[in-house]
Amino acid sequence: IAAVTIGLLGFLLYNHQQHCNNCINLKIFTPEVIKHYILGFGPWALGVYILFYAVNTVSLLPPIGIMSLAAGFIFGPLGGVIGIMAGSFIGTSITFVISRFFGGNFVDKIAKGKALEFQEKLNKNGFKVILFIRLIPLIPWEIVNYVSGLSKIKYRDYILATMIGIFPAVLIQTYFSDRLS
Repeated sequence: IAAVTIGLLGFLLYNHQQHCNNCINLKIFTPEVIKHYILGFGPWALGVYILFYAVNTVSLLPPIGIMSLAAGFIFGPLGGVIGIMAGSFIGTSITFVISRFFGGNFVDKIAKGKALEFQEKLNKNGFKVILFIRLIPLIPWEIVNYVSGLSKIKYRDYILATMIGIFPAVLIQTYFSDRLS
């Protein structure tokens, strides 16, 4: 899934760059730059945004906060919520699957055993722990995504707690960024 997503994103970016005379330099990563770049994809803009958001979630590359704020700025409150929620759903699902099925040893080496206590909490009360972390982010969400896949939490509990837990912040972010624009 991740390879297909990244491949499709790469194709879209390459194709867009080939037909773009006034392309924006993405080294200046601001909501305004993101807005103009994403809207350059025309009717595909929301889909491209969702793919960017999902890939950003999987890759651990910052700044996901700027991508989140850009959603309301680009698509308004409703479209922004749809974009972030869809991108989050795809991205967090992919990280969970990568960790659960492919990255156990790799993620364990990165975490160096520091995640064992967190994994035990997830094993016992997974839904509640993830919901709390999403509502009150004490641990970076990207780390939570990967560590959750290593635990025994059911995917259903993980994704439901994630989507319910991030929804209030997504609403606030998109409304705030739309009003600022």
